[in-house]
Amino acid sequence: MITNKIRSLVVELLKPVGEIYSNVASDESLNYITYRLNQSDRYPNRYDYSLLIDLFFDSIEVVEDKCDEIIELLNYKQHNNDEVALTFYFESRGIMTDMDRDIHVRSLRFHIIAYERR
Repeated sequence: MITNKIRSLVVELLKPVGEIYSNVASDESLNYITYRLNQSDRYPNRYDYSLLIDLFFDSIEVVEDKCDEIIELLNYKQHNNDEVALTFYFESRGIMTDMDRDIHVRSLRFHIIAYERR
């Protein structure tokens, strides 16, 4: 299934930026990144996804630097492996609030156009 192939490449790309979790992190974690993939049916015969990345860090400077790093890594870039070719387009950057005021949370959204390599 192409979704698992996309997840695998997304994790590989984001691992150098920080600790990565799909959807939810463990309870003891701080200073981590979560991601979610949502498939779109906008265009037939093409795999389109939204990649939602949330960053949770205890330093405002670190969370902003990590956002910049991810945007630089992905935006308008194509990343390939033996199974998929992904092109990323940055859509938005938002501030989220956490119940713990010492945790700074940012949310990034990318559009992905994916092609399965055969």
